[in-house]
Amino acid sequence: MRVVQDAANGLREAVLKVIEAAASGVPGEAARAALAERTEALPLDRMAQWEQVIRGAVDAYRGAGPVGKHLLRHPGTAWIALCSGSGFDREHALRAVLAGPAATTLWTLMLKGWLPRVGRATSEVVPPVSVFVLALAVRRLNDWVPQVRSAARQCLPALATAAGSEKTGEAFRAVLPFWTEWGRLEAVDRQVLDQLLEQPGVADGIRHMVISGTSGPMAELLAQVSRTAVLDAHWNTIARDAIQPAVRARAYRALLMGKVLWLQERRWRWIHKGLYLGRMEAVFGQRHLDVAVPFLETLASAASDRSAYVRREAAEALSREMKALGGTALPIALQLAADPVPSIAQRGRYVLERLEPAG
Repeated sequence: MRVVQDAANGLREAVLKVIEAAASGVPGEAARAALAERTEALPLDRMAQWEQVIRGAVDAYRGAGPVGKHLLRHPGTAWIALCSGSGFDREHALRAVLAGPAATTLWTLMLKGWLPRVGRATSEVVPPVSVFVLALAVRRLNDWVPQVRSAARQCLPALATAAGSEKTGEAFRAVLPFWTEWGRLEAVDRQVLDQLLEQPGVADGIRHMVISGTSGPMAELLAQVSRTAVLDAHWNTIARDAIQPAVRARAYRALLMGKVLWLQERRWRWIHKGLYLGRMEAVFGQRHLDVAVPFLETLASAASDRSAYVRREAAEALSREMKALGGTALPIALQLAADPVPSIAQRGRYVLERLEPAG
């Protein structure tokens, strides 16, 4: 926690220095470079916290004078307005990307091109977009101001194209595992993100993340990406090669069930309005997985996995399909019945008691 607090304090100081430079009219290249270095080192799974820190710095300076107009007119500082407490500033910072070069001077929103020049009449090479700023822009899909959400929907395709597939995948890694907590997200917003997932190279980047990732909510990332068919050709590879057991288990579950499930949202359900009793309930979405796999071979592979978490998925699938498999599943049932994990072994013995030998 001390490391996180030090990072937050450093980010706040860097943002304040950039704002002061923008308000005073000085170039401020050194301050912007320091802020760029700070944000590049921040863990993206704490985007909500970093956004709050930046908004606190903007609001702290706002007490000494207007800040929005300085941020929005100065190249290299406008992206900070994405975290402003003013909905006008947030919307302006997003829509400036679409306005064209004649309408604004916001064509390099961070040092080295953090937001691109994407004017309709310019032939200038578009600089790369920062993962940090792209993640901030994606988070504006959950903004409390409808006009800001609309602006985010319009500008995100251009930002993702300028960022490239690798950075777009990194931004999704930071945002998608947590977006089920976004209460303002609408169906049209999900469609925008689905379209970004289908951009060339983005799915490959995410596939590499979920397979090679050693930490972080990779299983939840895989679940959210599975809303589209972009990874359908790679479920076998993910199930076999992913480092995290939770990812392998989710992939095997999808292959053995023939469908994918994901947490769509959390919805409040009243139990007794008079007593003000209720609870949040998970709402799941599902999609048929159009992947042809040899069931018995996949089941055997899951039953031989090194992780008990994955072998438990195999035991559940075996007990679910034992009538259809009949005696052909006897070797797998014997293997699971001898498993060192008691809960898995119990499920294997349960199947053995009800399984008729082949022939």
